[in-house]
Amino acid sequence: VRTTSFNLRSVFKSQQGQLYFGGVDNIIAFNPTQIQHPKSLPAIIFTNLKINNKIVNPGDVLNERIIIDNDFSYIDKISLTHEDKLFSVGFVLNDYLGKLNTRYRYKLSGFQENWVDLKSTNELTFTGLNPGSYELSVQASRDKVTWSTPTTIAIKILPSPWWSPWAIAGYVVFFIGVFVLIILFLNRQTRLQNNLDIVRIEKEKQQDLNDAKLVFFTNISHEFRTPLTLILSPLTELLQREDINPKMGYQLSSIEKNTKRLLNLINQLLDFRKADHGLLKLSVAEGNFVRFAKEVFLYFKEAAKAKNINYKFKSNFDEINFLFDRNKMEIVLCNLISNAIKYCESGDDITLELDKDEKGCYVYVKDTGLGMAAEDLKRIFHRFYQIQTAETARIVGSGLGLSFSKKIVELHNGEIKVESKLNHGTTFSILLSMDSDLLKNNIDSSFVKTDDISAYGANRTNLFPIGLHPTDHEYTVLIIEDNLEIREYLKSLLHDLYEVIEAKDGKEGYEVATREMPDLIISDVMMPEKDGITLCKELKSQITTSHIPIILLTARTSTVFEINGLQTGADDYVTKPFNPTVIKARIRSLLENRKKLREYLLNKVRFEPTSTDIDTDDTENAFIHKAIQLVEKNLQNQDFGIDTMVNELYMSQSTLYRKIKSLTGLSLSGFVRSIRLKKAAQLILTEDLKLSHIAYEVGFNDYKYFKKSFKEQFKCLPSQYKQEKKETIDDV
Repeated sequence: VRTTSFNLRSVFKSQQGQLYFGGVDNIIAFNPTQIQHPKSLPAIIFTNLKINNKIVNPGDVLNERIIIDNDFSYIDKISLTHEDKLFSVGFVLNDYLGKLNTRYRYKLSGFQENWVDLKSTNELTFTGLNPGSYELSVQASRDKVTWSTPTTIAIKILPSPWWSPWAIAGYVVFFIGVFVLIILFLNRQTRLQNNLDIVRIEKEKQQDLNDAKLVFFTNISHEFRTPLTLILSPLTELLQREDINPKMGYQLSSIEKNTKRLLNLINQLLDFRKADHGLLKLSVAEGNFVRFAKEVFLYFKEAAKAKNINYKFKSNFDEINFLFDRNKMEIVLCNLISNAIKYCESGDDITLELDKDEKGCYVYVKDTGLGMAAEDLKRIFHRFYQIQTAETARIVGSGLGLSFSKKIVELHNGEIKVESKLNHGTTFSILLSMDSDLLKNNIDSSFVKTDDISAYGANRTNLFPIGLHPTDHEYTVLIIEDNLEIREYLKSLLHDLYEVIEAKDGKEGYEVATREMPDLIISDVMMPEKDGITLCKELKSQITTSHIPIILLTARTSTVFEINGLQTGADDYVTKPFNPTVIKARIRSLLENRKKLREYLLNKVRFEPTSTDIDTDDTENAFIHKAIQLVEKNLQNQDFGIDTMVNELYMSQSTLYRKIKSLTGLSLSGFVRSIRLKKAAQLILTEDLKLSHIAYEVGFNDYKYFKKSFKEQFKCLPSQYKQEKKETIDDV
């Protein structure tokens, strides 16, 4: 196609109507009467579909569905959802003449019935169409006179799920249901109103009966206190006499202890009566609730063990300090734990768990026992209420414990809740406020530790029989106690039997234990700086002191029991006031067990072949095994010595010496020599080598010294060892 410039004055029309136009270098001629207008235009073709400004191709997955499965030119209908908020349709006139003079118009039936002129725009964009069915028609023209046949496509906009017919039907059913429930509720309220008078009368009768029970208990309690007081007074006088027989003194001490326990139980019952009338008062003092709860937890260790119950203590914090009444919170925890033990059987779990946040301190007592039905949960904190089932009929109780516990918790500005499912266990949860301002008027400024100091006066040391004294002090005992009188009493009790060293608190005790490496430690539980529980954990967790037996002392309960399974790793647990004969026996028993362990490990070092399998849970056995392997790997290493062992075992020479000496009774050089000789004995039995060569193989440069050492360990010369071993086997 060439573009030619025309001069309008150079136009000529012939008689036949032919028009001639002169150009710069040519002439153009045509007859206007011969020009024909097309009767119709080519069809419109839809070229593309866009949804949310993204072109949709056949098979594309959009919003988890396929919109079109063929080329858009062949699609005559599309279905869109409420999520396809914006969509566009592209189209073009199918005559290959380009866009020159092309005009488009469209009509969207169902939305508007008039044609809308698009001029030369060949794309339509729709947004916000209401759900429904539409038909899109598009036409094209090149002269604004003749328009092409409309090309159509059906468009269906699906409603959102919440406006679908099923959803509307659901709304209708819901509102009908609410209406029915309201009617039923009103009818129920009417029935309840009719029964209200009967319930009120029954409740008043029950209240009168409960009050009569409490009055009876209170009167009996007052009657008990008088004879108990009369029993305690002469007991105190008798125990203060210096000429009392030791055996009788022990028996009288037991009577005094149990009499005080009985008096304490009576005081708790009277406290409940005070709480019932709003007269119960708190005597709070700041303390570490974790340590306090842990000691209460230990009361029931043996009871749980006797029933084969998995008994656990958990805390997300080592310290939770706030104001609380120790005596009354002890009643609460004892009641919850003892109830859990009552309602659990062999194989069940009981867990005492502590936590805290900005709201306060949380206490959870969880068990997997019998559990409770839903109707019992509503009345479990009522006075005298007891669950009546076939399983609980054998369990004896008064029904006062939980009611009293609830009152104590509420006095601490806390709350107690219970969750339970029949045959699946129960969880009691307590939230105690840690806001000191709420309890500042109840602070007991005279609060001191609950150690029974008077039990250890000098005038009472003659009440107990004195055991046999050894001829020398083979063992060293470390006493860690913050109370000077108790510490002095223990020292006087043990100084004839053992070498005694002291520490006044947990922090100093840790330093002394690490430095002196005693054979046994006696530690109080509740101490400043560092309590006994923390001290025990730290000493048992480090390899240098993990072998030292530890006895913990506490004043929180009158029951003596062992806690071998305690997480702290304590070897024994004794309560104050304690029987000196008993504590001496426990110390002697622990030291004898340590001696047996020493003999076992010594035999392992000197005679037993080194095993490849070792129990890593046994800390001492694992340590000795590691030391033996270290020596065996360096039998021919001329540079191997004590310094190498110190570096490899990460201990100072003095600490390593004390550790090896405590576990095996051997010095460091004796330990190394025994392992070398054991290896030599194995070579004599298994290899056909000269004895001098075997001596060299295990690290002995002097054969005479080798023979002497071998005879000391195996009671025979190296040359005789193989034959004697053979004879021993033959005899067997």
